[in-house]
Amino acid sequence: MTEEYHNVNHQNNDYLLDYDNQLNTCCTPQIDNEDDLEFKKKLKNLEKEWYQEMVEKYKNLPWYRRPNRTILFIIVSLYTLSFTVLASPLVILMFNNFCATNQVNNKSSVEKTIHVSTIAAKTIARAFATHSSTETVAIIINTTSSVMEIPKNFIKTNDNMVKSSFTFFSKRMGMNMNGAESICNGIKDSQKTISNIQSILATISGILGFFLSSKFGQLSDRYGRVFIFKVFNVINIFNSIFVIIYFQIIKKYNLILMIIFLSIGYFSGGVMTLISNSAGYVSDIEDKKTRTISIIILMSVIYLALGIGPLISSFIVKITNSNIIILWVSLGLSIISTILTFTLLVESKNPKSLQLANERYNQKYVNNSRSLSSFQFFNIILSFFKPINRLWLPKTQNGSIIPRINVLTLIFVDIIQMSSCMGTMHVLVLYCILKFNWSTIQIGYYMSLLGFCKAFVLLVIAPLIHNLLVLKFNYRVNTQSVDDIDRILILISLIFIFLSILLLVITNNSYIVYLTAILQSLGGIISPIIHSAIVKFSANTESGEIFGVIAVTRHLQMLVFPVFFLQIYSFTVDKFPKLFLLLSLIGSGVSCIISYFGLITSNEMANVDIELEFEESSE
Repeated sequence: MTEEYHNVNHQNNDYLLDYDNQLNTCCTPQIDNEDDLEFKKKLKNLEKEWYQEMVEKYKNLPWYRRPNRTILFIIVSLYTLSFTVLASPLVILMFNNFCATNQVNNKSSVEKTIHVSTIAAKTIARAFATHSSTETVAIIINTTSSVMEIPKNFIKTNDNMVKSSFTFFSKRMGMNMNGAESICNGIKDSQKTISNIQSILATISGILGFFLSSKFGQLSDRYGRVFIFKVFNVINIFNSIFVIIYFQIIKKYNLILMIIFLSIGYFSGGVMTLISNSAGYVSDIEDKKTRTISIIILMSVIYLALGIGPLISSFIVKITNSNIIILWVSLGLSIISTILTFTLLVESKNPKSLQLANERYNQKYVNNSRSLSSFQFFNIILSFFKPINRLWLPKTQNGSIIPRINVLTLIFVDIIQMSSCMGTMHVLVLYCILKFNWSTIQIGYYMSLLGFCKAFVLLVIAPLIHNLLVLKFNYRVNTQSVDDIDRILILISLIFIFLSILLLVITNNSYIVYLTAILQSLGGIISPIIHSAIVKFSANTESGEIFGVIAVTRHLQMLVFPVFFLQIYSFTVDKFPKLFLLLSLIGSGVSCIISYFGLITSNEMANVDIELEFEESSE
C-alpha cells in the first residue's frame, strides 16, 4: 500500500512539474501560448481529480464535518455582525468623545453649553423667563443652532426643578456621553473634525487592505482558506477589545490613540478580503456552472448580516440608551465566530493543491529572492504587487486580447461603482447627521434597510433574473469568458445605482435617503457577477490569489475615494455639502457607458468552453 502510494505520488509530482512549467509559460504577458487549449484540458482534468478526491474523502462523514456552505455562512454572518453592529454607534461615540472632552477643556468660558432638543430648550427657557443675571448658561437648540440664555443664579436657587427637568429630557433625548444621540451633532467644527478622522482611518484601511489582500489570497492558496479565517477572527477579537479600552477606560479624547485603537481591525484586510477568502472557499467546493449562484448567495448572506447588524445595535441602543453596550455585544459575537472557526470549519482545498501552490511560490518568489539577495527587501515589497500582474492576461492562441480587455473593464467598472456606493457611505452618514439630525437609530435603520434589501435582491431577484435569461431567453452560460448574462446584469445594476445617486442630488428629504437605499440594493448584484466573471479567466488552483487581487483593487479605490469624498465634504460642508454626490453621479454615469462598450463576449473563448464540455461528456 505504501509503495503504491509513493508511485502514485511520484507520478503526481511529475505531472505537477509539467503543469507548473506550462502554467508559467502561459501566464507570461505578451507571449502567445500555442498550447493554450491543451493546457486548459490538462488543468481541468487535474482539478477534477482533486475535486473527486475531496468528495470521496468526506462523503461518509456527517455534514458538519465536511467542507460545506452552511457552516461557512454561519461563521461569516457572525464575523460580519461583530463589526457591523459597531457601524452607527461608533460614529456617535466618536462625536461625543470629541465634544465632551472639548467642552470640559474650555475652562476659560463663563458659559456652559448644554445640548438638548428644541422642545426641551423652549420648555426650560419659559420657566426661566422671569429671571435675570449677568452669568448665564447657553442652551443650544440642535435643529436651529439658535441659543437661549438661562440665568445661572436661577439654576442655583431652583436646583431640584432644573435637575428633574434635565433628567426627564436627557432620558427622552439621549443627552449623555454614551447616549443614542450625539451631544454635538449640530456643530460644524465637530463635523469637520470627525470627517478628518474618518479620512485618516479610511487611508489606513485602504493602505493595509491594499498590501494585505493579495498576500492573504496568496496565503489561502498555500496554507488553506481555514487558516486565513482563523487569522481574521483573532484580529477581530483584538479589534473589539481595543475599541472597548478606548471608549470605556481611556474615555478622554486623544486623536492619536483614537486612530490607533480604531485601526486594529484593518489588519484583517476588511470586508473585501473576507469576501475574497469566502468566495475562494465556495469556489473550491462548487462546480463552475453553479459557482456564480453560490457566490451570489454568499454575498446575500454578508449583506443580510450588514443589514441585521445596525438594526440590532439600533434596537439595543433604543432600549438601553447606551452605545457602550454595543461594544460588548461586538466582542461576544467575535468570540463565538472564533470558536466555530477553530472547531467546525473544515478546509476546502485539496492538500495536493496546497502543495502545488507552495511549489509555485517557492519557484517564483523564494528562489528569485535568493539569487538577488542584495535586493531582498525590495523583492519583499515587490511581492505584494506581483499578483496584480495576473489582471494583465496574455493573448490567446489566435492573438486576441479580448480576455484582457474584459478583465480590465470589469476591474474599472468595479472600482467606479464601489467608489459611488461604499466610497461615499461615511460622507452620506455625516451629511444626514448634519442635514436631518440623524442619530444612532436613524443611521442603523438606513444601514439595515440597505443590507436587507441587498440580501433580498441577491437571494430572490438575482436568481430569478438569471434563470429567466437562461430558460426563457436561451442565453448560454460561458464558464471561460464574459457572457451576455454577465453584461446584462452588470448594466442593469449600474443603472439602478445611477438612479439612486440622482435622487440624492435632486431632493432634500430624509425619506428619499431610505428610498435610495432600496434602489442601490437593486444594483447589489454587480459585485458577485464581477467576482464570478473575473475568476472565469483563472484556474481553481489559483482562485484565492485572483480573489485577493480583486480585493486589492477594491482597497485601492477605498484608499483613494472615501478620503477624497471626505475631504471634499470637509471643505464644502458650509457652502455646497452635496458636491460629493454630484461627483459620484458623474462617475456612475461613466461606468454605465464603459460597461456597455467595454465588455465583449468572446466567441473564441466560447468555443474553448464547448470543446471542453464535449470532451467531458464523451468521457
